[in-house]
Amino acid sequence: MSPMWWTSLLLMFLTSLLVMMTLIYFDMESLKNNKMKFIKKMMTWKW
Repeated sequence: MSPMWWTSLLLMFLTSLLVMMTLIYFDMESLKNNKMKFIKKMMTWKW
């Protein structure tokens, strides 16, 4: 029996963690810089 579901679950968890870290990082950036710079960065950011 291959632990395929466990691997996919772990991958999903890591992906959500990465997204959370990115959002937190962007929040910190918005606090540091002014709002317009932050919005411009978000617009240029390729998701």
